[in-house]
This record gives sequence, C-alpha cells and structure tokens, in this order.
Amino acid sequence: MNPFEYKVSLRLEHPSIDPEQISEKLSMPPDISWKAGSRRISPKGKPLEGVYEKTYWSCALEHPAGLGLADFLANFTAGLATHKPFFKWIRTGGGRSEYFVGWFSNGNSGEMLSFDLLGKLSDLCIDLSLDVYASTDRVNTTPEVHNC
Repeated sequence: MNPFEYKVSLRLEHPSIDPEQISEKLSMPPDISWKAGSRRISPKGKPLEGVYEKTYWSCALEHPAGLGLADFLANFTAGLATHKPFFKWIRTGGGRSEYFVGWFSNGNSGEMLSFDLLGKLSDLCIDLSLDVYASTDRVNTTPEVHNC
C-alpha cells in the first residue's frame, strides 16, 4: 500500500450554543466559527443574505509527523474523555460532533481503525468523517476480475 497524509479537524454543530462556550469548555480556539442566528458572511467577510441556522465550530488539530491516523485519533480522543458529558449534551440537544479527516493519497492506501478506538468515539458521541483526496493519474480505474 502507498503512504498517505492526513489532516484532522474537530467540528461541532448545535442549534443554539454560543461558539465561545465550546472554546471555553474544550480550552481550544476555533479556526472558524459562527453562532446560530447571526448574519451569514462569506469566507472573505462579505455579508450574505440570511442567518446561520446552526452554530458551527471547527478547530484544526496538529499531529506529530510520522504518527499514524489511528494512533493520533486514539491519543486525542483520550484527552477528550473528561468532556464526555459535554459531548453527550451536544448530541442530545440536537447537535453533533465529528472528527473530519482529510485523507491525501497517490494510490491505494489504508489504515485499520480498531473497534476499541471506534467504541471510544461512540462513547463520546463523536462521528468520524473521511474525505478522501486521491490522485487522478490512475491508468486503469476498472478493477481486474479473476475467474476462479
């Protein structure tokens, strides 16, 4: 298998919480956030029509070079365990939390995420979202079929 690179963000959505409360609770500043009910703006700050329906909060998570995705998620998730009631409150209040993973590869790649790790994400009500960015210079995109 080919090596891959990844980027991870922790993202939360909620119908009404103030994003500053999320930052305070998790002791993390967001890279981007907005509050439900506030006027929409473009990424460049231009006012848009309407208001945001939900609060959104996102923080890019830095990982050490060479650390595999599964190990990084396990380590970071362990640090979030003390916030379990908060993540459950987000979910029961109509919100959601997720790890958003950007997966960058130039070919066939993969990594195993253990049931233990997935169970810990489930216990914290954190979804896992994979966004794969694969190379487009593949010669043959049709899988080879073997008759046995």
